[in-house]
Amino acid sequence: MSGLGDTPKQQVILVVDDDEMVRGYVCTVLDAASFTVIEAGDGLAALAVFHKQAESIRAMVLDVTLPKLDGWGVVTRLRAGGGAGATVPILIISGYQESEGPAEMPTDALAFLAKPFRPDELLECLDRLIASG
Repeated sequence: MSGLGDTPKQQVILVVDDDEMVRGYVCTVLDAASFTVIEAGDGLAALAVFHKQAESIRAMVLDVTLPKLDGWGVVTRLRAGGGAGATVPILIISGYQESEGPAEMPTDALAFLAKPFRPDELLECLDRLIASG
């Protein structure tokens, strides 16, 4: 189990990916590590879910390539909106290279993990991100 706190089920992670297989994989890994998982399949749905449950969401796992609004757009709107969205830790996952993101993207409370990744890599990266936030 990850070291993300004494009571992981109280740690809610929002997982956003339009690929059901990837989203299912991430959710399974997090659930097996005893986290509460909320899912969204596109960028606009992610924002809606986040705004409804912002106070309970401890971190996001966010794909870059999403329908309706890409991951960078989600990050930009969250960071610009203030409140919990300005500081929520976000783990960006992508099959592309990290350097392919926008140059002006804020890096605070933001980490990158390239696909494919192993369960331990996901949990370790998320652990470091939350601990630093």
